[in-house]
Amino acid sequence: SSDLRNSGTVVQSHLAEEFLRVFSADSDESEDAATSLAETGNPSAVLAFIERLFSSPSLLRSTKNRGGGLWQIFTFVIPKLLREPNLTDRVLFAVEALYLGWFSKRRLGKLPLLQKSSPDFRPFEPSRISDASACYMGFDFLLAKSVFADFPSTLTKAILRLLEKLVNSESIHCQVAALNGLGHLHITRNAALEKERRRIVTQVMETTRDETLKRYASEALNHKVQ
Repeated sequence: SSDLRNSGTVVQSHLAEEFLRVFSADSDESEDAATSLAETGNPSAVLAFIERLFSSPSLLRSTKNRGGGLWQIFTFVIPKLLREPNLTDRVLFAVEALYLGWFSKRRLGKLPLLQKSSPDFRPFEPSRISDASACYMGFDFLLAKSVFADFPSTLTKAILRLLEKLVNSESIHCQVAALNGLGHLHITRNAALEKERRRIVTQVMETTRDETLKRYASEALNHKVQ
């Protein structure tokens, strides 16, 4: 936590305090801080802080309620930042850094594959969310129907590129997270992009030797992931 507070300007210090509240074990305080960052924070400044956080293992390690905080950032802050056209590429690059630089190197345990019966799946208890759930469910919230419905096709295409990169990574956790995202990516107004989504998922089904991953890809193809 002290690492997050160690910022060089008044603006950065204020953001650090807000981000510390996002990582609070108090669910209400955490959501309130995330909502505040999304609705009243300067988008460029908020993104700069997220870029620093997502690319710094030491900062991530310093957070007390890491899984819950990342959950809130994906739910409230990232979708808001993606609506800033001049920030889109940076937002997605930051998300890529989090997955490939952090989650891919963590020991996240067995794959829950997002079944509601999993003891780790507590969608209404952000204070008890693990790194694993934050990893697997990140794109779930980012691509929720209510959020994703009016994303422009250029953004959808960029998100597809990121998901394809993650699904082709060597990290099984990133692969599952990306398949979860592809399963939640409901493209109804652009046949070409939907065809691209199906191509990416089908390629996993055809190339993986992991039967569990193949089965999960099949669920993603037909939008049956949770």
